[in-house]
Amino acid sequence: MAAKERFRWLYMGLIIALALLILALRWPTLRYPDFWTFALFLALGLAAEFLTLELPNGAWIVYGMVVAVPAAVLFTPLAGAVIGTLAALLQRLVRIARRKYPFPPQVIPFSLAQRLIGYTLAGEVYHALLPSPAASLWPALGAYLLALLVFKAVNAILVDQVYNRLSGYYSRERFITTLTTETAIHLLATPLGLLMILTYPTYGLAGVALSFIPVLLASYAIHRYVQGQRLNRLLRQRADQLAQILQVSETLRTDLDLDLLLSRIAQAVRESLGFNAVLLSLYDRERRVFIRRASAGLPAEDFARLKEQHVPEEEILRYFEDRFRLGRCYLVRHDSGLPLPPHGYRPLLRPRRTGPEAWHPDDILLVPLLGRGGELIGVISVDDPADGLRPQAESLYTLEIFAHQASQAIENVRLYSELRQRLLSLEEAHRRIQQAQEELARYSRSLEEMVARRTRELQERSEQLEVALRRATEADRLKSEFLANMSHELRTPLNSIIGFSRVILNGIDGPLTDLQRTDLTAIHNSGVHLLQLINDILDLSKIESGHMELLKEPVDLFPVVRGVLDTCRPLVEGKPLELRAQIPPDLPPVYADVTRVRQIILNLVSNAIKYTDRGSITVTAGQQAGEIVVSVRDTGIGIAPQDLPKVFEPFRQVGKAIERRAAGTGLGLAISRRFVEMHGGRIWVESEPGQGSTFSFTLPVMGAPCPAPAGAGEGPAAVPAGRTVLVVDDDPDVISLFRRYLEEQGYQVLGATDAVEALRLAWEEHPYAITLDIILPGEDGWTVLRALKEDPATRDIPVVICSVVQDQDIGFSLGAADYLTKPVSREALLDALARLGQPAGRIVLIDDDAETVEWMSRLLEKEGGYQVRSALTGREGLQAIQENPPDLIILDLLMPEMDGFEVLARIKEDRRTRPIPIIVVTAKELTPEDEARLNGQMDLLLRKGLFRTEDLLADVARVLRQARV
Repeated sequence: MAAKERFRWLYMGLIIALALLILALRWPTLRYPDFWTFALFLALGLAAEFLTLELPNGAWIVYGMVVAVPAAVLFTPLAGAVIGTLAALLQRLVRIARRKYPFPPQVIPFSLAQRLIGYTLAGEVYHALLPSPAASLWPALGAYLLALLVFKAVNAILVDQVYNRLSGYYSRERFITTLTTETAIHLLATPLGLLMILTYPTYGLAGVALSFIPVLLASYAIHRYVQGQRLNRLLRQRADQLAQILQVSETLRTDLDLDLLLSRIAQAVRESLGFNAVLLSLYDRERRVFIRRASAGLPAEDFARLKEQHVPEEEILRYFEDRFRLGRCYLVRHDSGLPLPPHGYRPLLRPRRTGPEAWHPDDILLVPLLGRGGELIGVISVDDPADGLRPQAESLYTLEIFAHQASQAIENVRLYSELRQRLLSLEEAHRRIQQAQEELARYSRSLEEMVARRTRELQERSEQLEVALRRATEADRLKSEFLANMSHELRTPLNSIIGFSRVILNGIDGPLTDLQRTDLTAIHNSGVHLLQLINDILDLSKIESGHMELLKEPVDLFPVVRGVLDTCRPLVEGKPLELRAQIPPDLPPVYADVTRVRQIILNLVSNAIKYTDRGSITVTAGQQAGEIVVSVRDTGIGIAPQDLPKVFEPFRQVGKAIERRAAGTGLGLAISRRFVEMHGGRIWVESEPGQGSTFSFTLPVMGAPCPAPAGAGEGPAAVPAGRTVLVVDDDPDVISLFRRYLEEQGYQVLGATDAVEALRLAWEEHPYAITLDIILPGEDGWTVLRALKEDPATRDIPVVICSVVQDQDIGFSLGAADYLTKPVSREALLDALARLGQPAGRIVLIDDDAETVEWMSRLLEKEGGYQVRSALTGREGLQAIQENPPDLIILDLLMPEMDGFEVLARIKEDRRTRPIPIIVVTAKELTPEDEARLNGQMDLLLRKGLFRTEDLLADVARVLRQARV
């Protein structure tokens, strides 16, 4: 330092000494002999302080003496005033000193201070003080001050050296702040600092103020010395630790084996950071446990046992709370109330110190290891500090730095292991790729040859398949045409045979002998059977070829079941066998193809009749789980259990006895199953030998209510008010049922249950019409009919026979107007009554088959009373329609020159003929295109061979009635 700067500080010291001299002259109380001795030593002290200016921090030390220390002195009177009494102040200062600065006794070995105030550094206050505390105070105090200033200079040199070594970790401001913390409080807590309190009674306030200056200087020097020595030791220890840690960290960067790395980390914590036991665990995120991987200071057998015991994550993470945080570590005292994790070595440890700051064997100090993203990757558990004391936050700074370095090293090793594994995988994959390329190169030539050869073969096969496909397509087309032609060519003549035989059996051509009726019945039944076989074969062929289409519509099952039973009644004649139907009146309609549903039920009932000789056959229907279940139950011979899986197979008749007694192709049940499945339903059978069988199938329920059957809500055209119908039947339930049918259409109904009452009501009421049952108690219905026709008063009353007795010839010969076979449906009864009061309709029948035209014309004219004009070609039919427009047209589709589709189009193009209702009667198998052409152009479709003569008459009457409404 320059001489000018040095003399400036010297002048400052002389000015301070001069100020003290003026104070002594101004206040006489300061003139005592020892004061001048003090002034001499003060000058020497300033000179010693002047010597410290050679140090880099010398200016700061002078600043602390001249500015900071006097500032602390100014607060001394205020503190005394607040505390109140000297004793209380002394006790408070002692407590502060003991809590904040627990100096060891060897720091201040001055017997003079102990003798003057009777104060020990353990914090005890003795009341026996010397009688003259200031007798020899000032010379001793001046010498004391001089010695401390010299010590301070040496201390400053050491502090500066330590600072230079730690400059990489501490800023100069932080270092200085640490050294000056709470200096003012320590000044009052040292033994010499209490002299100002002891001199107050002798020298007054001015003496106290003056005497405090050397006390302050001495106390400050002592504080600086003690703090410096403590800090020197701490910084020297920390510098050594950091040097060792830095050396270990450099080593860790080169370790690539994870187990070796973890072992070195644990050993470094034990040897460099002053802990006798170290345990390092890594966090397994998948299993959510901590796995102990390395230790230091533990017996090998203890660590081997601990290594097998994985610690669940919750047992460690519960300690990571803010209340346990100590810097970046977590210190959990043994009395925290949390259970401790298992440590097999801990019972071997014993506390080496006692007191609140001593380390307890059950204390836990955990140092988290954090990855680069801040996630937890492990934890270091340290135990048994070398000094036996619980660590403070500042003493763990080096451990935190090392934990950070260790975390990075662990991450690096893991990353290296992962990269190495990937590299090995890539190398293995590359090796395999090379092998595969070599193999591919070897196979490439052979594959090219194979591909070329296979290409030639595929081309040849493709050409063959194209030829086969063209042939198959042509064969399918020919098959379809053949089936269509066969359907027409087979069904048309058979339909004529059935029709003519039915016309003759109905007595239209005159009465028959019993032998003739027997022969015609056999002809009719054989024709029906043959037609059924043909229909089955054609239907199965269409189903298997995928050409079968369903015409779904809302269907009421009651009339369908009734029609099936009416069709099958001739099959049970001569057998003690009853046909029954149990259909609830509120049964919802199904959404199905009515023709196919009728065919299913007809197949099941016909099959039941074949194998049932006596008892009953009952058709039931009910709703279950959103679908309709229809069952046909018989009391026949039943089916053996081993034959049940075969009953729905085509061309199969189960059982030898069954095969011998039943004729047929065995297709009925197979076709029924296909039809049910096409509707989305199921079919099954339940049977026991000798107990009968029950065939059941399901159909989907119609979402909306089914429209009322044709004619159900219309009734006969223009029923005049007051028309009365007399219902004659021995069963009151039938009278009640007919009453309900007729009264809702405007008729008035009378009922009679025997012949006498029937004749009386007929003579008295003279009804519009009479429905007559043949089976009556007493006189039968034939007697009643004869009596009515012989009496002039009742001869003109129309009589409609409604009976289970099927003898139309007798009925018509006796004068019956119509003949209905029970059970009589609502529509059949209303149609029969409607025909009674209406003129006969005019019908044009167009069909290229002369036999069909012949028998249908005779049936319509004789039994229906219609006027029929027939035509064998489409052109003739159009001419007849133009000359005299009829009330109804019956049209076939398959005709030469002009087919039925063109005739239908011509009729709809003409404004005069467009409203005429049309019934299409054909044997053609309709395609979807055919159905689209017919949609909206016709009123009814009948398939040849699938309807009875009675159905034809009823359908004609219904269509005419609808057209007239």
